[in-house]
Amino acid sequence: MSEVEPYDVWRGTDAWAAWTKAALFATADGVELPPESEPQDALHRWMKIDTSWLEPPPGSAAHRGPDARETAIIVDLDGAEAIYTGVALVSRGFRPIVAINTTAADSETVDMVPVLEALRAVARVPEALDARPDAAPAFVLDARRMRPDRPRLPGILDNRWMVFASDLPSARLLRQHGMTQVLAVYRGELQPDLADLLARYRRGGLGLLAIDLDGAQPAPSSLEIDASALGLTLRSAGRTLLIPQRNADGSFGRRVPIPSHG
Repeated sequence: MSEVEPYDVWRGTDAWAAWTKAALFATADGVELPPESEPQDALHRWMKIDTSWLEPPPGSAAHRGPDARETAIIVDLDGAEAIYTGVALVSRGFRPIVAINTTAADSETVDMVPVLEALRAVARVPEALDARPDAAPAFVLDARRMRPDRPRLPGILDNRWMVFASDLPSARLLRQHGMTQVLAVYRGELQPDLADLLARYRRGGLGLLAIDLDGAQPAPSSLEIDASALGLTLRSAGRTLLIPQRNADGSFGRRVPIPSHG
């Protein structure tokens, strides 16, 4: 992607380093990206990200925002916005972890160029990821993961993907690191795979918070999930979308077979 190895910059060396997904970084060289912009351009991108929703609402003396020492965040926003939001959370005491568990190619169903550009841009300003050693994790997903930009034509990389419980730390591991709750950040509607993961965290003893950045609520609120209907919804979504099987390393992304004519 550039002279700097973005994976090494993003992975870091703290307790959450192992949860950075390597497959997207490893396949980035197979994608033609636009020329690199100046590092200041990326700096402006994440400095414009509004994270004031972590602050207590004005006039609410009894309420305090989510404690960065006890809260794990899951950022489920579209593409580059998710990346830059993760970076913006560093100043709030969090450490962004790239948990986008798919691969990339020049011909792909989900366009990963915006994500790869953002990862490359931030890697050129590594101090932007200088979180404190005990920073709580902010796991960065891509909300476009099940929304293909291109049809599944023969030969194209089908890099749609889903989030499973094994892709992020368990409730037990989060609690061992002092986390008492998980905050989901999204726009519009909580996706079924993330809702399933959050329900597992609830069963594991963690509190759940959520904020819809397109909603009217200016701050995170308690999240309730109907676990009884969730499994059916998730299985139905998986069957309808025909998400490809995982690769050997656990990532997603496989070429659509080219029909033989023999």
